[in-house]
Amino acid sequence: MLRNDIEKNIWMRNFTFLAILLVAVLLITARAGLFGTGIYDPFSPAKYVQESRAQDLITLVLGVPLTLLALWAMRKDKQWSFPLWTGVLVYELYVYAIYAIGGVYNTLFLGYVAAASLSIYTIIGLLSSMDKAWFQAAVSQSMPRRWIGGFFLVITIVFAAIWIGQVISSISSGIIDSGHLIFVFDLMIVLPAFAITAFKLFQKKPMGDLLAGMLLIKFDSLCIAIALGQLFRAMNAIDVESGLLTVFIPLGLTGIVFTVLYFKNLKVSFIL
Repeated sequence: MLRNDIEKNIWMRNFTFLAILLVAVLLITARAGLFGTGIYDPFSPAKYVQESRAQDLITLVLGVPLTLLALWAMRKDKQWSFPLWTGVLVYELYVYAIYAIGGVYNTLFLGYVAAASLSIYTIIGLLSSMDKAWFQAAVSQSMPRRWIGGFFLVITIVFAAIWIGQVISSISSGIIDSGHLIFVFDLMIVLPAFAITAFKLFQKKPMGDLLAGMLLIKFDSLCIAIALGQLFRAMNAIDVESGLLTVFIPLGLTGIVFTVLYFKNLKVSFIL
């Protein structure tokens, strides 16, 4: 993966430090958000408070364990650790950047900033240091690139249409939608990333294979969090957005299927 043992040891120490620091921040912020009282209430509508709690639950039961699993796998030179780790990081970056930029000025605010910052710089470090040939050696020839790429284009088109419709509605009414930061992040960064990755998959580019796994993990995590958020709403006598579920549940289930196929074609091995 890296040029020599000395370079690898330094590299691993740096990323181990970043991972442990991020895990500590996530445990503090997510636990407080899920089990604390009034953490999000003054800053978000009641429906989004429940979705935030669902995201905290995903961070605790998936984000933290998968980060530690990816760190272990990275130390064992397992290629599947890259898309797994970066995928979790992209999810955490997305969630905590929205909290930070959205002005959730509670006692955990600096934790949100720290989580987003640690996530983005770890992603940059991982992607910039990855040996493409080393990663590509683990990718099976039967990787369903065109199917995954097509799925990514569907995600891009569906959510671009929904979000642009919401934006036009807000402009027409003069009322700012409470989800405006999601529109900005998705239209400016996330959806273009899905489209670019789709075309790289069609062209069979190594970076497309890596980014595909990263985006699948991010998308799956978000879909699960949204479904749980609707469940939390129902449990707290808050109206459930059934239209949201009709979009996210089928796409989320499809994403999980493609994630399984992706890692199945990445020669995943848990052997020490």
